[in-house]
Amino acid sequence: MKNKRDPDAKFRSALIPIEDYVEDRIRYAISLWASTGVGKTYFCLTAPKPIYIVSFEPKASSWALKTAYEAGFVQEGDVMVAEAITEALGSDPSMVRTLDEEKDIHEWTLDFLNFLLREKNEEGGTIAIDTATTFWHIVDEVEGESIREKRAAQKKDLFRFDYRYANKAFKYLIDILRGSNFNLIFTHHDESTYNAKGTEMVKKRKFTGNKKIGEWVDVQVRLRFEDVREDEDDEPEMLRWVEVEKCRMKEGLIGTEIDNPTFDRIVKELTR
Repeated sequence: MKNKRDPDAKFRSALIPIEDYVEDRIRYAISLWASTGVGKTYFCLTAPKPIYIVSFEPKASSWALKTAYEAGFVQEGDVMVAEAITEALGSDPSMVRTLDEEKDIHEWTLDFLNFLLREKNEEGGTIAIDTATTFWHIVDEVEGESIREKRAAQKKDLFRFDYRYANKAFKYLIDILRGSNFNLIFTHHDESTYNAKGTEMVKKRKFTGNKKIGEWVDVQVRLRFEDVREDEDDEPEMLRWVEVEKCRMKEGLIGTEIDNPTFDRIVKELTR
């Protein structure tokens, strides 16, 4: 109902004093990418708790979570996992997903995230999308369906700007989550690169996922590792670090390497 006595009341109440605005926005959004097995899920477990992992790769995180739980790194109630694909399609999904199944996963995920925002937002914590590579592919398939049909009817390939439809939907979701009390982590896979002769460049990997996400989060980092054991017969001894690739908050941080990375160590560099 409009306030006839004070028509500008809704605008006046929208003004937030800077001291309140700054204090209320102390959550962070991090995009992280790495090869399989390097520690993407483990990094998620270093974030503020409770942690809600929305997994798009059934059981892929089970070993990392089991190891962390048995080692006491996380306690009972610290972490909850939602298997999006299993929840949306059941425990025996088909080997090749149809577009309708992709839509079911997409719809279930949006409904679940809305549930977290309704029921868990006051408590806060962290939402981890693991992996955002897979989720982005689903969003792209679902949101891009109509434009692909249009181009097919025109007997044309997709134009480069056609991807804006899926990008817009993905960014809108991220913006909604960023307005909540949750910290956010988006994990991504890497993929091979090849030289002009078609030979795989083993030491040169590249990010795979939505290429714009680094502009929508606070910082994007690449998680890297090196096996530093002296003898091949010894147990693997991994040295891990992240390299900052994109940073909206602090451009001077780009190129910085952070050893033994945790959520707090990255935030410390952001706020130093």
